[in-house]
Amino acid sequence: MMVIRLFLLILFIPVLAIVLRRIGKTFRVQPIPSVPLKTVRDPVCQTFLDPSSPLVLSETANTPSGRVYFCSVQCQSEYHRLHQIPS
Repeated sequence: MMVIRLFLLILFIPVLAIVLRRIGKTFRVQPIPSVPLKTVRDPVCQTFLDPSSPLVLSETANTPSGRVYFCSVQCQSEYHRLHQIPS
């Protein structure tokens, strides 16, 4: 009986190693390649924004880029108030 258990144990260890190695290969996580986002900053609250988002407000201004982007109507109003631009 002891010989049979020893034989099964010797047989079981390599099989277990092979199974664990295959499981490890199956569950490896591949990194997702990152795509750099073109972001701009709200001049009032300094929030980073995606300029292509439909939720972002923008307007033409006397800035080097020619556009100013805002995260909300409140920030846009505050920018107009600080720069004394009529609404």
